Amino acid sequence: MAEIEGYNLPDDLYYTKDHTWARVEENGNVTVGMDAFGAKSAGNIEFIDLPLEDDELECGEAFGSLESAK
Repeated sequence: MAEIEGYNLPDDLYYTKDHTWARVEENGNVTVGMDAFGAKSAGNIEFIDLPLEDDELECGEAFGSLESAK
């Protein structure tokens, strides 16, 4: 695990420049999240819009959005 300026970056995650990450699970599903810097920058998250389970997504396309108080 790498640590940069106090933020932990686990090795099993794929990071984007937008402070999100993805992890490929053993069953082939992909789990996504936001890194600690992005979460701190966003502040309180008020709404998240994500696709439904079993929706098919295209690589490189946006698939959700969030709204924060900041």
